[in-house]
Amino acid sequence: MHFKLLTAFKVVPFILCMAFAMSCAAGQEPPSAARQVRIAQPHKDTPPSSQSTSITSEPQDTKAPPEEDDLFPEALQPRSELWAPYEPKGPRILHLSGTMSQQENELIDYAEALGVDMQPAGFAAWITLQGTRGWRVDVNKLATAVAEVQRTGGLLNLGLSLGVGTNNFGEARDDAVANTTQFDERIDEIADLLRVSGVRVLLRIGVEINGEWKGHHPYTFPKAYRKIVNRFRARDVDNVAFVWCIVPHGDPDIFARDKNGKRKWFPGEDFVDWYGLDVFHRMHFSPQVGRGRTGFDRYYNVANQLLEHARRVGKPVIIGETTPQYMNIPSMREDPRGAMAETIWKQWFLPFLAFLDMHPEIKAVTMLPVDWRKTSAWAEWGDSRIHRNPRLMALWKNELARSRWMHLSESLGENLGELTPGEVSTPPNPVRRRPQTKRRPAQKKAPTRDGR
Repeated sequence: MHFKLLTAFKVVPFILCMAFAMSCAAGQEPPSAARQVRIAQPHKDTPPSSQSTSITSEPQDTKAPPEEDDLFPEALQPRSELWAPYEPKGPRILHLSGTMSQQENELIDYAEALGVDMQPAGFAAWITLQGTRGWRVDVNKLATAVAEVQRTGGLLNLGLSLGVGTNNFGEARDDAVANTTQFDERIDEIADLLRVSGVRVLLRIGVEINGEWKGHHPYTFPKAYRKIVNRFRARDVDNVAFVWCIVPHGDPDIFARDKNGKRKWFPGEDFVDWYGLDVFHRMHFSPQVGRGRTGFDRYYNVANQLLEHARRVGKPVIIGETTPQYMNIPSMREDPRGAMAETIWKQWFLPFLAFLDMHPEIKAVTMLPVDWRKTSAWAEWGDSRIHRNPRLMALWKNELARSRWMHLSESLGENLGELTPGEVSTPPNPVRRRPQTKRRPAQKKAPTRDGR
């Protein structure tokens, strides 16, 4: 049983050959039926469902922006034992993984190096609503990925790009999704496929929504996002958690509104189960790295803005994608004594782990052990295959052995917040929030974790 994920990588090697979308839907208020475990109520700026029964019309929002206290009322009940869909119960982090197309063997090697007890609890896959090589190709890839998740019993971190082409640079179709019926059938087909499968899915709609390279349209993307969510809900999809995912090096105005109160990027609390954050460079999660560098010091601030928001409203965060960017991990032949591995551990991994220590709202991490040199768009990122270096892999495994990490070997059904299959009900009232967890105070000295 413990080898299920490891063997699954070998059975279908092309399940991760999907349109990779990295840094580098128009909905009315959801039907009265909503997830029982949903932890957020519609805010005052969300129109009541009684205004319309259509799932494709977008209400006009002409009100002035509400005050901060209106968005986040202080008189909230404790969250108690109510967990978001597929959120680890307690201070745990889901260990997930993923790879690039044509590098599936690397994921097999990574899994083998981890060993039986540390197999990832799920993997990442990417498809595009436009269809990279034709829509049927993407649907077939998704069906294959879903079948493998059914075999392993893990989770699927699914990135749904609204762009065109393999890398989705600057050609998003969020406007067409929001304002036309062009993609409605495709959205419904994805919804039905996932619903029938019953697999646990964290769906990152639009993936890195504020990245300029994604080409999303400000003030239109939220409408497209809501439309996708509402079409899923209308089809009684009860095994998908919706993720709103950003990048630190994208547009920093992630919660901005125009003068009429219309949101630039954010779809609204009742359409978000998880928040998502993709981090790559050290300055994304370490304020010391970008400090004093013009334009770069804001990256950590953007990431922190999302994390603070998630913590305040009591929702979990997934690191949807991360990789030791620019570290150029050496092989054992190049680093026989492990000295270079120790340096990489201190330069990238320790700051990243300290970042996790400081933010208990982060409940899932997707590590991408990829040789970026073999890609056309991100070759300068270098080699990020952790398993390539025995010393570095030993340090990483030592970290993953800590009790905070949740792997496939555990009973996920007992340790995750679950949606009740086939059962949909009204969100709890009033809004609930996770009990506030004290963050560790910032260390004045460099982190001391050395993996030994």
